[in-house]
Amino acid sequence: MLSENLFLKHELRFHDGKFRILLFSDSQDGTHYDRRTPAAINAIVEREKPDLVLLDGDNVTYCDTVDEFRATLSAFVEPMEKRQIPWAHVFGNHDEERNPISKREQNAIYQSFPYCISKDASGIHGVSNHVLPIKASRGDRIAFAVWGLDANQYIRELGAELGNPQLESDIRLPDPLVRNCEYDIIRFDQIMWYYRSSLELEQYNGGRIPAIMYFHTCLEEFMAVTKNPAFTQMTGEHNEPICPGPVNSGMFAAVLQRGDVKGIFCGHDHNNTYEGTYCGIRLSFVSSIGFGTYGLGGSDAENNRLRGARLLEIDESNPDAFTSTLLLASDYLA
Repeated sequence: MLSENLFLKHELRFHDGKFRILLFSDSQDGTHYDRRTPAAINAIVEREKPDLVLLDGDNVTYCDTVDEFRATLSAFVEPMEKRQIPWAHVFGNHDEERNPISKREQNAIYQSFPYCISKDASGIHGVSNHVLPIKASRGDRIAFAVWGLDANQYIRELGAELGNPQLESDIRLPDPLVRNCEYDIIRFDQIMWYYRSSLELEQYNGGRIPAIMYFHTCLEEFMAVTKNPAFTQMTGEHNEPICPGPVNSGMFAAVLQRGDVKGIFCGHDHNNTYEGTYCGIRLSFVSSIGFGTYGLGGSDAENNRLRGARLLEIDESNPDAFTSTLLLASDYLA
């Protein structure tokens, strides 16, 4: 497991003590994609010059053929490929839903791109689970890490695995804790993979490795931010009810107990851009970059007002205190 977690197609390293990460989510388009989406990705990447780009799920959807899938993905990642910027991805609930090939087959296409550094931990649920170690400016010490997890798709899949086809209906409550949502959860074996891998990397590195984590569907704990905006120092907008999985996976508790992950970044809820800190962990929405999917409604300008990305800037001397900034596509497109 250690050698797999340490391997990267392209090395990631701090430069003069700094490292910049761009997160995009929910391009969520297919064969006849809105040309503003890759234009926005290109403009943001061009100006911000990140060291790493992360795609947070629902990346390519609604394709009819493998060739169409490959062409759409190519358009979305070309801004990184042509600049030789490493990038990685996780999957969302829609990536497999209306595409002609499975996530595992898609993953092989992703990894065929020269600067895609995504990995896929073996033997656990999901596709695209990985950790990306970032080395210090000098030497081989790991100064920071990025954990990516597949948040899976729909809770009925868990019901099928458990031999309980009624799970999806049984799990719905007249007065739910958050919201009656149909989405899946991060599974226990994925959480254990993270926990054990984190311990192993800490032992290898001779100390705790500060980190962030990204996956598509948010956790129930994201509600702590909007319910306590002053306490959590909430910024950004909360425009739609959050849609986590309907049962608590224990992911947040695992991260809290390990103490390495200081930020969790999610997409899925296109119109939420808020961020706050709960129990010392930044809980943050990336927003949606896709101009071809749902937005705020109203005029074109209002519907697409929150299209954008999130920029993380990490200082090697104090990596726990990274900065997180919402970037709006309208500020980058002419």
